[in-house]
Amino acid sequence: MTNLVKQTVATAAPSSAMEAANHSQNSTMEADTISKNGHTCQKNRGKFFIIACFALLVASFTNIQKSFGQITGTVISRSDGKPLSGVTVIVLGTTQSTITSADGRYRINAPANATLQFSIIGMNSEKIDVNGRQVIDVAMQDSGGGNSRPTTWELGFQGGINFTRMFDTDNVNFWGSQPGFQFGVVFERNHLQTGIFFVKEIVNIDKNEYTINFINVPLNVYITIPPQNRINKNKFLLMVGSYLGYAISGTYKEDGGSNGIVTFGKGDDDLIKAFDFGLNFGLGGQLGNFRGILGVNGSFRSNDIGEYEGLQKNNFFLTLTYLF
Repeated sequence: MTNLVKQTVATAAPSSAMEAANHSQNSTMEADTISKNGHTCQKNRGKFFIIACFALLVASFTNIQKSFGQITGTVISRSDGKPLSGVTVIVLGTTQSTITSADGRYRINAPANATLQFSIIGMNSEKIDVNGRQVIDVAMQDSGGGNSRPTTWELGFQGGINFTRMFDTDNVNFWGSQPGFQFGVVFERNHLQTGIFFVKEIVNIDKNEYTINFINVPLNVYITIPPQNRINKNKFLLMVGSYLGYAISGTYKEDGGSNGIVTFGKGDDDLIKAFDFGLNFGLGGQLGNFRGILGVNGSFRSNDIGEYEGLQKNNFFLTLTYLF
């Protein structure tokens, strides 16, 4: 009996050991399986994260590309309305920049929420928010400093009528029986004007009509009212200056009907002096490219005509100028 029990116990012991070994092996395999599954899950999560980041990057890039656009416009001077060339246009916060052309136009790429800066010597800088716009025109204000922007000479044409008066110290006054006229070209830069003109003056002295033709070169300064750095397109103007003239021809018509040619001399005893010079004064205004001036000039030369000596001369004139 005792031997049977021992044999049974001996037989059961190896069986329990095998079961324990099998259980341990199964536990190890389950642990390996769980570890492999966890590793696979982590790899899948990593791939998903990379894919999500790439998709977000593509979407962001697409939105940025959509927010960029081309902006065009024209930059002018606020004082005279003329285009400004050489203005630097910068997209703030970037390296994007350009310069306006000869007609003041520019073209630049910028985000819809960007800020553009416009700058040039002699003008106040301007900062303008784009706000999704595609066309931005800018009017820049003069800075008023000493470094005003360089300007070019402007060309214009001028024409008008004049009324000539001769007088002496004894209050003898002679006027023309009809108005004369004048026309020519002008050149302007800022407030300064010069040019060359043909001027026809007519005056009657003791019923004798004298017609004198001059070539005049004026040098005038225009002052805006109120004063400004530049002549505005719609301003009142004060003109002061001088002129130099040379008589190129002249005729006279006597009361009896006979005609003659006026000869000019250089001496003090000559009838009419060929050279003429004096001062100009005038008031007027400018509307757009047109300018009208009502003025008078006074000659420093005296003339001896007939029995009258030391006759002085004034010209009252009305002119209209068109500036290109």
